[in-house]
Amino acid sequence: TTRTTAMQRYLRGHTIDKWADNFMRSLELPIAKPNLRITRNMGSKQIVELRADYREARKRLILLDYDGTLQPIVQNPEDARPNRRTINILAELSKDERNHVVVISGRGRQDLIGWLGNLPITLVAEHGGFIRLQGHTKWKRTSQDNLHWEQKVRKILEYYTELTPGSFIEQKEWSLAWHYRDASPYYAQKHLVLLKKLLRPIARTEKLEIRENKKVLELHHLDISKGHITQEWLLSDEDFILAIGDDNTDEDMFNALPTYAYTTKVGWGSTTAHYRVKNVTAVHDLLRKL
Repeated sequence: TTRTTAMQRYLRGHTIDKWADNFMRSLELPIAKPNLRITRNMGSKQIVELRADYREARKRLILLDYDGTLQPIVQNPEDARPNRRTINILAELSKDERNHVVVISGRGRQDLIGWLGNLPITLVAEHGGFIRLQGHTKWKRTSQDNLHWEQKVRKILEYYTELTPGSFIEQKEWSLAWHYRDASPYYAQKHLVLLKKLLRPIARTEKLEIRENKKVLELHHLDISKGHITQEWLLSDEDFILAIGDDNTDEDMFNALPTYAYTTKVGWGSTTAHYRVKNVTAVHDLLRKL
């Protein structure tokens, strides 16, 4: 057959001597380096380097996620009020005129104002949907989304909330979130798969992002992200940047920052951050050592 003839021709032209010659030549070729970013633990040596850069800097940008970074993740989103230690750390950092401290959170504006509104820091709500600059009282909207998609998405979420005891819907100004932390893991995962399958066509049509975080499925417009809002500050002349976060939304922020930034992942899981710390306590300890 044609296939057999082609195979015989190949074997005649590829003797053991020729194979050995090609193999030895291949050993002389340079090895391609994978394009991987190595994430190192933020140990004592790294902290010394970070502190040295921090103290030499003329202008610093400090970007901090809230839930899972400044405060532990809790079962009920309403129970995440900052403790005195968190408030004191932010207050101490913001005293230094060289520091621009930004809390960049998925929380709504009312939560951030109620908890952190008296501090001289910049607040970013709903993953970048709203921003209140340091020293200002008014919030700036960053999206032009008209939210006409909201009702059709809500109906789907409500249906699966009824089927998943322990789950609930969180309504935000720019997004809808489905929480399933307290639901049965079996039914939560089963219905999560079905939910995503139903929501993907709507997301494509309406230009939405379906974002999975820790036991939360959230939908919002594509023009809202921590990566987009981070661009607000990259035109200024900060010579020190520290960014800390624990979930997928923070990866957008890490990727938007220049390579010299101290991007830091909280907890385990894949990340593009340069460094990693264990938990919220480690974040507090790091910030207090600056």
